Amino acid sequence: MPRYSITMCNYNMDETLEASLKSILTQVTDDFEVVVIDDGSTDDSIEIIRQLETEYPQLRYLTLDRDPKRELGATRQIAVEEAQGEYILANLDTDDVYRDGIMDFVHLYHRLEDEISSPFFLKGYGLNMSPKKLLLEIPYRNVKRIDDKDLWRRLFTNDGIVWFEHDPFWTEIGYHTTTTGSIKNGFKRAIANFQSGITFWSYINFHLKELLFAEYGNR
Repeated sequence: MPRYSITMCNYNMDETLEASLKSILTQVTDDFEVVVIDDGSTDDSIEIIRQLETEYPQLRYLTLDRDPKRELGATRQIAVEEAQGEYILANLDTDDVYRDGIMDFVHLYHRLEDEISSPFFLKGYGLNMSPKKLLLEIPYRNVKRIDDKDLWRRLFTNDGIVWFEHDPFWTEIGYHTTTTGSIKNGFKRAIANFQSGITFWSYINFHLKELLFAEYGNR
């Protein structure tokens, strides 16, 4: 039984999937598993995962039929529930490649455990870690675009999150968007935030503070 599970969700990312998975699998030890939930890909993703599975015994995958009612948040929670590890490194992206740093992040988490008495979610930059039981008690919800932020807010209200600022040790290799696309995505994320319960004035106040105080961050 693995002690750690790295969870990933994939949909039609065959151009970056192999490089992303190899960058993770080549640096973790035998007490890790990498769980990929494929959300109904129609490209060559499944064939790539099957080939890698023969080379890396830590790799495990589950294929889902595409469901228009299931948003990314629900898929992320399926990955959590499927994971066999006591600890979960949640939601590494299949369009990123990761340099050495995952094991250091795990070591840091356990150092913090010595000082923090209750279960917590360590939110880093592109990498997170939590006991599985915490993500079963406070799960991802079936939301789109704000699945991570929605989870962080609910963890925050339950004193269940620790924020860790660090330099990134991953590189984005597959996601490219135009300026127009970025504006459209930002508008859709704003709407999703309001739908999740964020008020208009708290949203404006938060972003004004971000503009005025660069160190304010995403607290």
